[in-house]
Amino acid sequence: MSSSYHRPELRADLLAATRALVEAEGTHAVTIARVARACDVSVAAPYRHFANKAALLGAVAADGYAALGSEMAAAAGRAGSPADRLVAAGVAYVGFAIAHPDLFALMFDRDLRDPHPAAHAVLEGLAALIDSQDLAVPPEVALRDAWALAHGLATLRIGGMATFTRDDSPARLERDLRGLLSGILR
Repeated sequence: MSSSYHRPELRADLLAATRALVEAEGTHAVTIARVARACDVSVAAPYRHFANKAALLGAVAADGYAALGSEMAAAAGRAGSPADRLVAAGVAYVGFAIAHPDLFALMFDRDLRDPHPAAHAVLEGLAALIDSQDLAVPPEVALRDAWALAHGLATLRIGGMATFTRDDSPARLERDLRGLLSGILR
């Protein structure tokens, strides 16, 4: 165990170790003791940065939302028309969920009742994309529907329930999202 009392990077190390555990074994595998061992610190050290396990997991979820928002914004930024930007953000959303299924599950864990501002930022980014569309429905309905469509496809794919096609490619996902979103766009 490290004899260093203060490690400026310890908070980041704790988050990285927790995320690694979540992604490798699931949220159930995370304990303060395991995270402390992974960071080579005492079991008490994480409590200098996080009040409890829920706070630590909440911070990892917040980092997940920040990463998701960045990926969605980057994908939308590479697309052309407003509709293409919305579809690209949806593809990024589903792709993130598929690449990080346990982190994605943690981000939507109902026990984390205090969503981080990063979660709101993802919705604000999606709302901005919705506001740029020629909509067939009110913006709040379009926002809810677009999010539900992307989240539903992500959940189906993660759970292996998207058996309606053998084509699991990003191009197929884009076609699926474009078709589903056609109900809210003019």
